[in-house]
Amino acid sequence: MKKLIFVGAFCTALLAGCSKSSNFAGIYVSTVGDDCVAQEGDGTFISIFPSESASDTYTARLDSRVASGAPLPLESKPSKINESGDLVLQFFREGKSGMFSAEPSVEMTLKLVARDGKHLLLQSWPIKISVPGQPSLSSGFDFIKDEEIPIAGSKRKAPNLMSNQAGKSGLCLKRKDV
Repeated sequence: MKKLIFVGAFCTALLAGCSKSSNFAGIYVSTVGDDCVAQEGDGTFISIFPSESASDTYTARLDSRVASGAPLPLESKPSKINESGDLVLQFFREGKSGMFSAEPSVEMTLKLVARDGKHLLLQSWPIKISVPGQPSLSSGFDFIKDEEIPIAGSKRKAPNLMSNQAGKSGLCLKRKDV
């Protein structure tokens, strides 16, 4: 009887441990490499907030310095932690077409994986850019995985400095102590 109670308690504890999801909420700074070496300066990359709409759901805001003047969306849609415990954030900015110029549509997805209590790994950050009525200016790349970024409207590419900071598993983000 004691063995049965022990097995039941063990299974309950195991299932409770498996169903526990990570807390992604916090302000995160970017680091360098697999060892998550901090950089000088503020380095704020992203702020992640629990959503009021549902549990295990988050919204995020990229720091405006991450965009560096590019027309990137900074606010995510609410995203729920998936079955594997990852948080996949969706960002979208609607493009506008005009008579003489156009603003591109930008669609981004950030896949975040909990590394430990203080670190997340940004494993991928694919971006799709499309310009209404001008498909030759459309492009796509991954900020984490691609070493070069296509320059819109040309066959040339520019170095992707963010991919140089990422380690083998992705870009390490460290939770800021507040």
